[in-house]
Amino acid sequence: MTTEEMRVEISSDKGRSGHIIFSEGIHFLQFEYELCGPGDTVATIPVPSESSWDSQIPWAAERRSSVLSFIASEVIRQKSPSSSFNLGDRFIWILA
Repeated sequence: MTTEEMRVEISSDKGRSGHIIFSEGIHFLQFEYELCGPGDTVATIPVPSESSWDSQIPWAAERRSSVLSFIASEVIRQKSPSSSFNLGDRFIWILA
């Protein structure tokens, strides 16, 4: 798949949370996010761990880093252009 076929949609619930939907062709993933603060962390996005990624998301096996980096970059582009991100084992951190 190319990045042209990848999409990220962000929806806000009332309050400090919402959902992120990543789609690639016929496949999709949904993650929750929570806004943080005060401090350096703008938002956290829980994601499957490295050890469980391939079994939970076989259509994106061995592409965890590239998929999560794309999601984080799109969240920043759409919602927080001056931010950066950090990928962890169980979270994406969007940083101020």
